Amino acid sequence: EVMALTGAVFLVNSLTALIGTGTAYYSLGAEFTKFYWTWWIANGLGLLMVTPLIVLWANSWRCLAAVPWKRNAEAIGMILFSVVVAWSEFGWKGEISVIELAPFWLPVFLIWAALRFGSLLTVTVLAAFSFIAIGCTSAGLGSFPMGGADATLRLLSMQTYLGVMGLTGLILAAAMVQQRESLALLHAVVAGTSDAMYVKDEQDRCLLINSAAAR
Repeated sequence: EVMALTGAVFLVNSLTALIGTGTAYYSLGAEFTKFYWTWWIANGLGLLMVTPLIVLWANSWRCLAAVPWKRNAEAIGMILFSVVVAWSEFGWKGEISVIELAPFWLPVFLIWAALRFGSLLTVTVLAAFSFIAIGCTSAGLGSFPMGGADATLRLLSMQTYLGVMGLTGLILAAAMVQQRESLALLHAVVAGTSDAMYVKDEQDRCLLINSAAAR
């Protein structure tokens, strides 16, 4: 599904960017190549970020009430912590004396979200990063190292960075969901059979056992 979404974004966005750039080229005399890539990257990031956010929240928000409060507290704490780090990187003008924050800190939070909470929190954290990073870069805040002194190139570099990071987070979250579903199926098969089934490791430790084997 993630790769299908990515392919759809590439195809749809390539067409819309071509139409928009062609219109700007013939009506305003805009530079075709630069305008095309500006349009393509910006709209592509929007499609890649906003679509999973809307779909996942529309299908999952009712289930949040059943999540244990400790897990919700961890999720809220992680989001707040990640927002502080993102603001320190993209919105802070001063120097941080303890350690210099850099964009490579942000994927840590996406990995954390993907491994612990799945796709929903991954796209939520990514949306928060995108809002802070693009907003601060557009306003000339922070010191994002990619793109040099040119504001337009810096913004395009930021959007490309967020797109690659977001796609990586979505793939990792999807892989974890698939693994959890496979494990849940295995446990359901083992628990649902009347035959005795168990799994042991090389140290003779029991890793999995059903009620029939226990009896």
